[in-house]
Amino acid sequence: MQYNFISALPWSPLRDDTPISSRKQSRSRRASSMASPKPKAPKRELKCPVFQADIILNRAHTCNGIGGDSMSKVRQHMIRSRHLPFLRLCKTCNTDFVDRHVFEQFHGTKGELCHISIKQQRAKGQEAQWEALYRMVMQMEATGAPPEEPSLAETHLPPTLNAISEDIQDDAQGELPTPTPDAPSRSYITPYQLIFDSDSEHDARTGAQISSVSKLLPPYSS
Repeated sequence: MQYNFISALPWSPLRDDTPISSRKQSRSRRASSMASPKPKAPKRELKCPVFQADIILNRAHTCNGIGGDSMSKVRQHMIRSRHLPFLRLCKTCNTDFVDRHVFEQFHGTKGELCHISIKQQRAKGQEAQWEALYRMVMQMEATGAPPEEPSLAETHLPPTLNAISEDIQDDAQGELPTPTPDAPSRSYITPYQLIFDSDSEHDARTGAQISSVSKLLPPYSS
């Protein structure tokens, strides 16, 4: 009598007793592992604001234009390339400054004087930061000086009071009235002539006032 050693094994190598559902799952896993990975979305690249200004102003480039994929790298590039005399970010309000005096006076060296807390910007917020820094660079290139920062009084006034203050400043800076030449001085021979002239001028003014008042009164009926 022959003994079948294969049938005595706990599982048969000649027969697959694995459930069909398990086999399908293993095949799907193998297929997914063999499939090519999905292409990654390209990273956003922020150009150097000074490089963009060079293009607009049609002048020789001062760098290769590669800023980075974040505003932090753009600032590092601009500081390393020495594009601006001064560039700092207030860590409290997350605003860039290119004027050392304004930054240190109103925000401090580390933002300790700033009381407007704004979280770090991401995605679209960083694009807005880039545009603001680009406008400051263009203004500096056009005027040769850092852009003027608004005063604390202007930034804290309501819009209505701001408009009123601007109107007052415009009126104050307007043209001053042209002074009329002084009347020629009179030389009086005697004190009586001085008294006579003053009485004559008083009578003339009184007559003019009476005439103007009479024009306002209704006419008498006959």
